Amino acid sequence: MTDRHEELRLLLGAYVLGGLGTGDRRDLEDHLSRCETCREELSRSAPLPGLLRRLPAGSAPWDDGAPSTPPGEGLEGLLPRLLDGVGQDRRRRRRSSMVRTGVIAATVAALAAVGTAAVRETPAPASIVSLSATGLSEADGDVSLVDMPWGTALTVRVSGLPDGGPFVLEVTRSGGGVPEQAATWSATPARAIEVRGASSIPYTEIDTISVVGPEGRVLTSR
Repeated sequence: MTDRHEELRLLLGAYVLGGLGTGDRRDLEDHLSRCETCREELSRSAPLPGLLRRLPAGSAPWDDGAPSTPPGEGLEGLLPRLLDGVGQDRRRRRRSSMVRTGVIAATVAALAAVGTAAVRETPAPASIVSLSATGLSEADGDVSLVDMPWGTALTVRVSGLPDGGPFVLEVTRSGGGVPEQAATWSATPARAIEVRGASSIPYTEIDTISVVGPEGRVLTSR
């Protein structure tokens, strides 16, 4: 654990949402390689981006007295507003707890938005697909996918990972498009992991599933 633990821990929310600059991202990833507490918190926050995509327009995950999300704004407006709020708060008080509170509130709001449907409908049995090494590493494993009302629940099991992380589970929709981050984690001594994640992409529309390592290297895929 570094002397900057508290300061770097407050960046986890923006890291999960892809809102950190190069310098902050590098500092946080270096810290994650040595801090088990932050790695566990990062793992709990990993499904947040996919869940936020299921929020209806106007369901902002915080309430600061400002008007709610305008009709039709959707995710394109929601994520920039969230990241902008994180940045402004960090500039005002780098060591405040508001970033963590915002992430927790966002998670609660996202779960509330999709939780009812998930509880009332029995998920389909899991489908398991194999992940094959790409030649850039010896990593392989499999992913369990469960069709849910809000998208797809995933559980990835991978071994033979490189010593250095972090790693990201990416899901791509059929027909292409930008990969969606479903889970993220740091390196482990055993070089193996089992992680649960979530994606807003429906099960029937998933094309590619990949584990991506540092510098965007695809380590294993299907």
